[in-house]
Amino acid sequence: IIFTERLSRKELIPNGVRFQSGVRMSREIYRFSKLGKNLLSELIGVPGSVGGMIYQNASCFGREIAECFLRARVYDYAKQKIYIFSREQMAFGYRDSALKHQPLVLLDADFRFLSDVFEPMNIIRDVTKRRKKHAPEGPSLGSVFLKHEGISIGYLLDMLSQKGRRFGSIMVSMCHAGVLVNAGRGTQKEFKEAISALSNLIYSHYGFYPKENLR
Repeated sequence: IIFTERLSRKELIPNGVRFQSGVRMSREIYRFSKLGKNLLSELIGVPGSVGGMIYQNASCFGREIAECFLRARVYDYAKQKIYIFSREQMAFGYRDSALKHQPLVLLDADFRFLSDVFEPMNIIRDVTKRRKKHAPEGPSLGSVFLKHEGISIGYLLDMLSQKGRRFGSIMVSMCHAGVLVNAGRGTQKEFKEAISALSNLIYSHYGFYPKENLR
């Protein structure tokens, strides 16, 4: 297990900022937005460290972390060497990056401030309102499934009237059918059983198994 939480150094670079992988990205998005600097304000409230955000190319409200990414320092634990990865080398895709497919650990990354928004705090206020309106009813793992060919699995499950369905202490959220809420003392086993049952349901109605978004 490689523990990166204490890799928390931050420093300014020309028209941007450098974060080590343990930095909490949402906090920095808010901090710089108050200064009028936009680091993808749409991602405010998305949990996770810089390393985790880059690992899965975190996205929300039509924006993704790759948009402000410049370069990263990564450690190849197979070759025991440090490399500099460009945006192209990071091979970002939908909830995907090179970190998922190579023996790499992110050490730090550079981000550029975006110039397409001049009032990033307005975006944060709007996104926060929308999140509160659609927030799940209790503790959850977030969205369980990846989109399939641009279609939300939560939408498909909603069409199959799955909101509110229970699997022991695990419940399909009434706000978003792609989210499983721990409505009691839910266990990992119950989460897995719920995911399996919903996957089979999607397959029986639509002919494909949805990919999980839990890596």
